[in-house]
Amino acid sequence: MELEVAVGEALSNVNRHAYNRAAGAVKIQVDQTESNVMITVSDEGRATIPPAVPKTLPTAMLIGGRGLYLMRRLVDDVTISVNSTGHGLVVHLSRRILA
Repeated sequence: MELEVAVGEALSNVNRHAYNRAAGAVKIQVDQTESNVMITVSDEGRATIPPAVPKTLPTAMLIGGRGLYLMRRLVDDVTISVNSTGHGLVVHLSRRILA
């Protein structure tokens, strides 16, 4: 359930930030090993610098950042990078599978 919410937040960020709430390309890749699920969400939006994932909840005075914080809290690892074209972001979410 936590992974689903984190992916939903990543997709919401693509819609809001990458394409300014307009249509745009998004790719989702799911990989699983015996102990982990890794989901990659990538876009071709305008970003050329990945945002920092906050370690603490942003203050109410700040606009944004709560979704990234939420993703960090829901999965074991979040990394964000610029895609290979130099614009658009790639979000990697990883969560251990409990046996």
